[in-house]
Amino acid sequence: MTTIEAQTPEAEVGRPESESVGALVHGYIERLRAGDVGILPVMFGLAVITIFFWSKNHNFLTAGNFNNLVVQMAGVTIIAIGVVFVLLLGEIDLSIGFVSGVGGVIVAERWR
Repeated sequence: MTTIEAQTPEAEVGRPESESVGALVHGYIERLRAGDVGILPVMFGLAVITIFFWSKNHNFLTAGNFNNLVVQMAGVTIIAIGVVFVLLLGEIDLSIGFVSGVGGVIVAERWR
């Protein structure tokens, strides 16, 4: 009877080199140096905008203000979600701006 013994080298027992925290940080820094900034500019821009508006009014980071912001952006968000679905399906539709504008005029005339 032959038995097959599982051999576990030292490299397989420990954490692989490519998945260590140091290797991930080093890889991220290398990607930054290569010009792949990823989400970094967006996060920096959001932080700058938040600090700017908070410096103008200290009520900016309150729950009531977040509620107002969510309610006010609901219409634009619904249109944006629709645009994303249209673009992802490859059916590029350039009439979105026209429909949004006409819809706004109709609502304004209706509520006048």
